Order: sequence, then C-alpha cells, then structure tokens
Amino acid sequence: MSKTGSVFSMGSGGATYEHHVQAAYLLAMILQIEVPLVTKGKICEVAFQTTSRGYATDDLMVIVDLGTGDQQKILGQIKHNIALTENNEVFTEVISAFWKDFNNADFNKNKDRLLLVKSNLTNNDKNHIAVLLDWASTHKDENDFYKEVERVEVKKQHLNIFENLLEKANDGKSVSKKDIWLFLKSMALIGLDFGIETSTALNSSLNLITLTKAIDCNLSSIEIWNSLLAIAANYNQNGGALTYDSSKQLDIYKHFNPSVFDSTYKSLSKLQGDSSIIIEPFTS
Repeated sequence: MSKTGSVFSMGSGGATYEHHVQAAYLLAMILQIEVPLVTKGKICEVAFQTTSRGYATDDLMVIVDLGTGDQQKILGQIKHNIALTENNEVFTEVISAFWKDFNNADFNKNKDRLLLVKSNLTNNDKNHIAVLLDWASTHKDENDFYKEVERVEVKKQHLNIFENLLEKANDGKSVSKKDIWLFLKSMALIGLDFGIETSTALNSSLNLITLTKAIDCNLSSIEIWNSLLAIAANYNQNGGALTYDSSKQLDIYKHFNPSVFDSTYKSLSKLQGDSSIIIEPFTS
C-alpha cells in the first residue's frame, strides 16, 4: 500500500473534525495565546460535551480568565459543513440550542458568547451572515442595528432567517427586536478548514507547535498534534474538562516551551540583550 497522502490523512488517525477544533483550543490554552473571541484574556479551561453543566450547546465550552476574578464563557457548536439557511435542519438545531443557552440564567448576555465553527465559510456566510453579526456587535442598540440592516434589502432577508428561526426556537412566539439584536451580538461565526489537504488551520497549528517546541523535544509537530487529538477525543468521549493548571500535569506539556509567548520572558531577554550592548564598551 502506498504511503503517500496528505498530512491530515496520514496524521489524524481518523479523528473527527470536532476533535481537530477542540485540539486547536487545547493548544491555545497550553500556549496561553489569543484565538478568535479570546483577545482580552487567557483560556483557563476547555470543557467537552457540557450538557451535564446545563447547556444545550455541548460540543465545546471555553472559559476565559479576564483578570481580577472575572471570567467569560464561550459556548461552541462545531459542524463540519452546514448551510446557514432557514430550511437546514442542523442549523435550526444550532440556533435552538443557542437560544436556550442565551436565556440560561448562567449566561451573561453582556460578555458570554455563542460560537458556531464550520469547516468552510461560503461567500454568503462571509458577505451576509458574518456582516450581520458584526453589525450587531458594533451598533449601540436594537434601533440603530435595525436601521442599518433595513437599508440593505439582502441583509434584511438574512436577518429574516434569524427572526424566523428564533421564533421557532421560542415555541412559536415572536422575539423582540432587542433580544434578536442581543442574541446576534452574542453570536460569532468562524471557519476552520480542518479536514482538507491544504488546510490552513492545520498548518497554522503545526507551525505554532514547531515555534514553541521544547529544545529537547524529539517529536515532530504532527506527532504532538496527534497527541492533542487523542486527548481531545478522550475528554470528549467522557464529557471531561481540562484546565490550564491541570494541562501542565499532562505528558504533552513537557513538549512545549510556552515562555516563547510569555511577555515577561521577552522583556527579560530584551533587557539582557540591551544590557550587553550597554556594558560592552566598558572595561575594568
């Protein structure tokens, strides 16, 4: 049998798309780096299959430490490829789960987020769905948001999709403009193209691993990535959760040198370098 194949097919060990996305967030937690929606803090926990915690959105939950004891929840639904249309059953289920969690007493509508990850964003997704979500985030209130949307007929048509799906999720009862605006403000959409030979998401992850590997680590980037996939699959199957502190106890943590991204490490390195330059001209 030929051994020729893509990095994904040769290295993934049959892991699903869901596991790849989960592994990407585990990597971000271990390295304490920024990823989409995580720009104001650091990931302190990644949880899997979170129905036991009372959430309908159960593929992924990311807890972000915002500092001073404040935290943010990101509830994620991971779908390999779905059409974001009113007639798509899977998308309907996603919005229904999002709506339940949006109205969960533990969901903070001012800072918590609802994240949909899919493998490929179509032009329609980028030009209309993503724009609607951005407009919701950047307009001061529902009136300002609706005024902006109603200026463009095609955007209004896409807003109608959410209005109809939210009404369906709300047991057939209409949802106020304010709640629709707040819901869209909480929702985010990203594309991660794991699963194809030319995957930029996978290559980015492998490059991150290469840049942050410990000097004495003899494993290849794909071998370390496969270990992350195995961890994601195991925790996902068991509905477990992994914190940043507990990740340090795993064997995989020793393969990394997280100080590469640590600001203190960078500052000390710069200070050391600058000191050498300053002291060099002097002799005893």
